[in-house]
Amino acid sequence: MHAAVPPAEQQPVNAIRDNARHPITVVIYVGNDEDDLRTCLRSLGTQQPEDGFQVVVIADANANAAPAIVASELPSALLLREESMLGWAEAIRRYLADLSAGTVAILSAHCQACDDWVAAIRREVEAGSRVMTGRRWQVGARLIDRLHALSVHGEYLATTPGQAPFAWDDNLALAPDLLAAALPRSEVILTGGAGAVLLSRNLRKMGLTIDYRPTMKVVHRSYSWAELVSLWRGEMAVNSVAMKLADPLAPGGALLKLGPLGAAALAGKRLLQGIATMVRVRGHLGVSIPELALHLLLFGVLMVAYFVGLCEQLWEHRNEIRRRSW
Repeated sequence: MHAAVPPAEQQPVNAIRDNARHPITVVIYVGNDEDDLRTCLRSLGTQQPEDGFQVVVIADANANAAPAIVASELPSALLLREESMLGWAEAIRRYLADLSAGTVAILSAHCQACDDWVAAIRREVEAGSRVMTGRRWQVGARLIDRLHALSVHGEYLATTPGQAPFAWDDNLALAPDLLAAALPRSEVILTGGAGAVLLSRNLRKMGLTIDYRPTMKVVHRSYSWAELVSLWRGEMAVNSVAMKLADPLAPGGALLKLGPLGAAALAGKRLLQGIATMVRVRGHLGVSIPELALHLLLFGVLMVAYFVGLCEQLWEHRNEIRRRSW
């Protein structure tokens, strides 16, 4: 169980250093997914590694309910609140220097850690892994659950034990010094998805590999149809534009200057990539050919939402885009 730490109220930064007695500190960033935080914290309450661990919840500006949820579900956790919106990368960077644990494990608020998640991370660290990302299970077996997995996490489904192309913000662990060196910087707010992709690119530039470790298991929340459409119009479109603005070398950056035509090109490219991926990995979910055809049709509808979201993002960031030279 966790060692006793101060109640889940806003803590001074040095409280982290005073209470970071464990080799693993679990960091949960809460942005717009505070509704899922309760089940996430409950899953951590069942963890019982031999040498304990610490939980730090970073609540960004719009996570107003986070203090009450943390106090109710895991009062031993440290809660750090932000008054202005920082995004995943900047919020973690703000407190990273004060995390004295040997390993920082990042868990998304919309995921539940399986019972031995912390212990599995500890074992992988002892085995020599420096950067590791784990397995993500999809909740449920409904059509929409398979569509979500195929359309959003298709590349993930085909991952085998060994090296992974990138780390997932849902389930990631590494040493604090490596995290500090690789965290991306950006003028725009980065979500966890965009931040983790850019983090992965920086780790590769540093000559580091990302180990995929299926023993690190988490369960991803399920979506409704409306939420899945909103995900593609919102976060997926936000991530695409934000990553190109943050990384001048990101593919497709020049398309941002073309406005709606660029958005159409990006959505068309994502459509073709998605079709190829869904065909390739359908067997991992036991998807039949007729069901695959339905998924491809529905994916086309999602790409319409994605195009609309891209247009909205291009308009919102039009001034930053004008200043860029690709």
